[in-house]
Amino acid sequence: MSVMALAFVGAGAHAGSEVQVSTTNIIDYEFDWGRDGVDCPSCNQGAGNSRLAYVDNNKQLWVAAVDPATGNFLPANGMGQLVDSRAAPAPIYLNGPEWVRSALGSQIVFTRYQPGMIPSNQSAGLATATDNGSGGWSVAMLGSSLGKVNPMGSTDPTDAQPTIHYQNTSTSYAFSRVENIPSSELPITVSGQGDASSFRRSVDGMNKIVVSGKASNGYYQIFLHDPATGVSEQITHEKNNLKGAVMWRAPDYEGDYVMAAVQNGVSIVVYRRTANGDGSFTWNKIIKRQLPSATPYVWSPDFFIHNGKSYVFFQMNTSPNWNDYTKPNLLAMIGILDSNSSIQKLVASGAKSRARTDPEYFITAQGPFIYYNRYTYDGSTLKSEGIWRVDTGLGPAVAPMLNQQPR
Repeated sequence: MSVMALAFVGAGAHAGSEVQVSTTNIIDYEFDWGRDGVDCPSCNQGAGNSRLAYVDNNKQLWVAAVDPATGNFLPANGMGQLVDSRAAPAPIYLNGPEWVRSALGSQIVFTRYQPGMIPSNQSAGLATATDNGSGGWSVAMLGSSLGKVNPMGSTDPTDAQPTIHYQNTSTSYAFSRVENIPSSELPITVSGQGDASSFRRSVDGMNKIVVSGKASNGYYQIFLHDPATGVSEQITHEKNNLKGAVMWRAPDYEGDYVMAAVQNGVSIVVYRRTANGDGSFTWNKIIKRQLPSATPYVWSPDFFIHNGKSYVFFQMNTSPNWNDYTKPNLLAMIGILDSNSSIQKLVASGAKSRARTDPEYFITAQGPFIYYNRYTYDGSTLKSEGIWRVDTGLGPAVAPMLNQQPR
């Protein structure tokens, strides 16, 4: 399939109204798997799966509920259950708590300061929080993890326990291991993968980790890391910089794996993996969308599946610096088929001049919402306006299971 040329939907198409969810600046919150539109009140020992987690500026890890009907946070400030008081706030190592999922149910993995020690790089390590089924949480430091931070992990319920990946305190090196087996730790040997703009993400159903790193040709390329063997395979070979990759099995393409990434900071590209017949695979670029000149820079791509189709959403920034919250931006999404891959603005061009950061999805009974932090800047002071959301306009799910990745 040939790469499509730029197509851009006008300001009014699919652009929704911004709705404030919370006046609190909840930094780097993450949703549990109820975000996929399948609310399960009996899951996780009756605690449910429609939840969010975050760490506040006082090192407190909180869990709050999300109303699957309205998408509201319960309570609005996110301070539902206090889980721990020694968690590293997201700005310290540039990432907050993450949900992982396995046969153990939903857990939170996060950076935690060792009890009895002053919070520092020397006392920072990896920790898990597990709902104990009696209204409380059990928190445990992972063995042999001091000096390691920013854990993320798989969300595949077929795993006996999740595979996690993380960095050292300088965030220059990354590692992977089975959560509770320290001896399984192996380095992710991809040059430059510690770059905050490159990401690392688990690939459910594959038990691999997709990372961006510097290849021998001097460009950032996409690699698949196997945590069982420690081998990293380069899967793109282009004279373009590719970062921020996310990968999943797409119902749009009969369950084939697809990948979305950022090309040269200004385009969203989508690849499809096809079998060659000899056990090997090829990744072919099937979609390319360059951003409009008014908001030319791409950041924070992610995906969701709704009614049997995949969508990639992202920031359209006016600044090339991903963490410049003083510059206004917009949000948008694309589908991954020729028929629905035009850029669709989620926030209209005429909306208030604001920075919108860290977009996350949650599929409610009304359909998929995109949540984000919003900031205003008056030339000298950056001010948080809390958490906002916008409706994607895709409507309710026809059948909840259509929102799940093929297995």
